[in-house]
Amino acid sequence: MSSQRNVTASVDPYSHLQRALLRNYLHAHADILKQEAAVVSTHTTKSVSRSVSAHQLDFVLIFLTSFCFYRPLGNLYTISSTDSSVGSTRPTRSTPRVGIIGAGMAGLYIGLILQSLDIDFKILEASNRVGGRLYTYRFSDSVGERRYEYYDVGAMRFPDTRFMTRTFNLMRNRGLDITLIPYHFQSDNTFRCYNGYTYPNGVPPAVAQEDQEEGQIEAQNALAENPFRASSAQTPLQYPTLAAANAVLSEILNEPRQLFVGHPMSEAITLLINGYDSYSMRTWVKHRVPQLSTSDILWLETVDKSTGWYDRGLVDTVLESLAFDWPQPPPQQGLENPIPEINWFCIDNGSSNLPEQMAGRLQGRIERGALVTKIIEEGNFMRVNYTEQPNALAAYPPNEQTDVFSAVICTVPLPRLSFMDLDGCGIMGHNYSQWSAIRQLRYGPSIKIAIRFTNPWWEHIPGRPAIIGGQSFTDLPIRTVVYPSYPPNGKNGNHVPKSPVLIVSYCWTNDAERLSALIRENGRADPCLIPLVLRDLAKVHNIELAWLKDQYDDQEDGRNYHAWSWLSDPLSAGAFAFFGPGQYSDPIFPKMRMSAAHNKLYFAGEACSAYHGWVEGALNSAWHAVNSYLQHARDADPIHAETWQTRINTFRNTWGTTETLDQEHVQEDQEIEEGLNNQD
Repeated sequence: MSSQRNVTASVDPYSHLQRALLRNYLHAHADILKQEAAVVSTHTTKSVSRSVSAHQLDFVLIFLTSFCFYRPLGNLYTISSTDSSVGSTRPTRSTPRVGIIGAGMAGLYIGLILQSLDIDFKILEASNRVGGRLYTYRFSDSVGERRYEYYDVGAMRFPDTRFMTRTFNLMRNRGLDITLIPYHFQSDNTFRCYNGYTYPNGVPPAVAQEDQEEGQIEAQNALAENPFRASSAQTPLQYPTLAAANAVLSEILNEPRQLFVGHPMSEAITLLINGYDSYSMRTWVKHRVPQLSTSDILWLETVDKSTGWYDRGLVDTVLESLAFDWPQPPPQQGLENPIPEINWFCIDNGSSNLPEQMAGRLQGRIERGALVTKIIEEGNFMRVNYTEQPNALAAYPPNEQTDVFSAVICTVPLPRLSFMDLDGCGIMGHNYSQWSAIRQLRYGPSIKIAIRFTNPWWEHIPGRPAIIGGQSFTDLPIRTVVYPSYPPNGKNGNHVPKSPVLIVSYCWTNDAERLSALIRENGRADPCLIPLVLRDLAKVHNIELAWLKDQYDDQEDGRNYHAWSWLSDPLSAGAFAFFGPGQYSDPIFPKMRMSAAHNKLYFAGEACSAYHGWVEGALNSAWHAVNSYLQHARDADPIHAETWQTRINTFRNTWGTTETLDQEHVQEDQEIEEGLNNQD
């Protein structure tokens, strides 16, 4: 009441004529004002009715005058001049307006869907670019002879499997100008370097029989059985060769992977969660092969993934494996079961081309540099506060803007979401499971470092075959080296030079956290980082460090390298969802996917799907969020239910009837949501 007294003291009294005019206006528009006035004050919602008392009218006059700065009666529906929505159409049930937070792949996909349904929307993006984790860094212009001097900081490769159906549908069937290039996931001439020993393809070179001297045969056999000297008397390993390690890992994962043979995706995921979510990868390995020692499991983790990866939930590990190698049914007796080859692709001109093409279809709908600071439920509407000049995590930026929507779909990473003020949006104090999910669901770190060399030296190492695409792996700090698969077909088509840009380090988990300490803002790095990288790179390729340094033009301004840590990026605070054991079946994950604020606030992004770390997860979660929004809007608006049902039918006919868009095993109106939300 004290705030009301302050307002009363500052407002000039209305004339008798003004009071009469407004009274007539309120009586004539009472039904509409019941809904619309909620955006001004929940108190006003209760006050405006068909029978407006003098006391209630005085309050409405005073409050509306102070809030709207004494506007003409015709502008009662317009927000104050400090609101960025001035001049835009106010949302109503029949003319909805949806706010989308984040112009990553989920946000852009939602925009395309809503645009196809003729639903008004606005996308608020904190960065000056679109795409989120689809980010291509260019050392040179994207045209001309040097147009392939780039690397993808985030998502960079796409396997054409059932796991990626919606992603390829977007790239191939939605009218986007996207050119796909074959991506060489593996190459015969890459290296494995562990414990200081490096070999092409991880196999020691054989010595010709005629060149073998006495005693060399025994030494050769010993080397073949323990090529990296990782097994010793102190720490004997059962699977010291890469072939043996890969074989036992394949056997260990086969049981849960077989759930996806002959089952629809949604059903298989439900079975996987019900049967295996309590395991981490580490505990599952020990469960399946009890005789393995801790050293054995650490060795398997080292050659299979990255340091600490096996602490990840088994469900996430199995789901990720589907992208790289779709499971095959057991072979029938007497028949071979050939494993089909998986075709991998990357996007010509970089992965950023995909979100940029999508954004081009949404002209005028994306506001960049808009850092959302607060989401508020106000009656039948949602208010979003944001600043046009993001400055860290300031709670009340001096240039804060605001906009009003009938619903909001938030697609930002959960760590970034936790930085927002969510006190007034129906989560904190109302849904502890959902609030806990925002805080507890795990994200993993990831880093990439790229160097533009003077030439693609990995194709011209003296006495070595050329490396075209593929990856090298090591237990040195750089962990993974990724060779470019472009220009297309590895040829100098149209006289375009080969790309001299090499991803010299790609790390996850604990390995990424360590190198993150040497990565600074805007792609810069600590002075010791590049020397460290070059040292490791020379060891992996078994070449002289001095020779390698000659291939690098070390400019003082650092223009020939770029380093990025997604953990240190304030707009992501992590690379991708990285669930631990039990986090799928625990209610916090299904709660995270549910709507809030009385079905006016929805969430999307790869963390809200079962496809963590992939574009497919972002797209599937976007479908889920829009599907939920449309159904809730229909149920809440019986007057326009037929219109909403038409939108739902158009949505499903155009964008798929299930979240996974699993064309081979589609079942009408069956969603992955059933399997996940039934855990609650």
